[in-house]
Amino acid sequence: MSKVEYECQEPFDIDNGELDSFSRQECFTFGVEWGMLREELDTGRAVQRTIHAANSERFQKMCERRGREFRLEKIEGYDEWINATVEAM
Repeated sequence: MSKVEYECQEPFDIDNGELDSFSRQECFTFGVEWGMLREELDTGRAVQRTIHAANSERFQKMCERRGREFRLEKIEGYDEWINATVEAM
């Protein structure tokens, strides 16, 4: 039987208790959103979507690792949501 090695393809940026105040369900939701954003960024195309504010720092770091220019804008009256825009490569 061959030995299979697994490794993290990209950091989740959650090593300092950033998600400790959230429920399992919320953390799952953030992870799904993070994965969807990662796939979209890897296409090189422009991305425009509303994201959870709790994911905004992880989103920023993901963009920075890829050298992608981005803009985050708060949505007035909706503190939990942010509009994220990423320019095409």
